Amino acid sequence: MSNLLYSLTIAAALGSGIVAGIFFAFSTFIMQALAAVAFILALRNL
Repeated sequence: MSNLLYSLTIAAALGSGIVAGIFFAFSTFIMQALAAVAFILALRNL
């Protein structure tokens, strides 16, 4: 039982680390690209 709990703890830690990495990549790369596109579209509408 102890090995099962240890394995589940490691799996949960790795899973949350992967999800955190995905959120970080989205917030840094995707949001910057969307901001640049919005800025270009705003310039076109002047």
